[in-house]
Amino acid sequence: MHSQSDAWASNTIKNGDDRKGVQPMGEDRTHVNSVCVSVDGNFIYTSDDFGLVNVFKFPNPQVERSASYCGHSEHVCRVQASQDGKTIFSVGGNDRTIIQWRVVERKT
Repeated sequence: MHSQSDAWASNTIKNGDDRKGVQPMGEDRTHVNSVCVSVDGNFIYTSDDFGLVNVFKFPNPQVERSASYCGHSEHVCRVQASQDGKTIFSVGGNDRTIIQWRVVERKT
């Protein structure tokens, strides 16, 4: 059981046992530029060199990739969730844009 004082302010590390599935298969493991775990801890968001913002189940992303979203012309430098978890922000490299993504729950 973790206490409130055990919680980190953010969870942005790119490599670890709980995020093995976020790196593209067969790649040199340098294409993921940033990582952010959702406020509720159910998803992990990544930005990559292919212009994508990716959403994975967390804490076991290798089981299921939920979705990938394209909006930037090239690499995406950073992805970050809002404090309320309802919005994701991504920052593009060469296109110098900030995209605001609305988080919508899918009904399965």
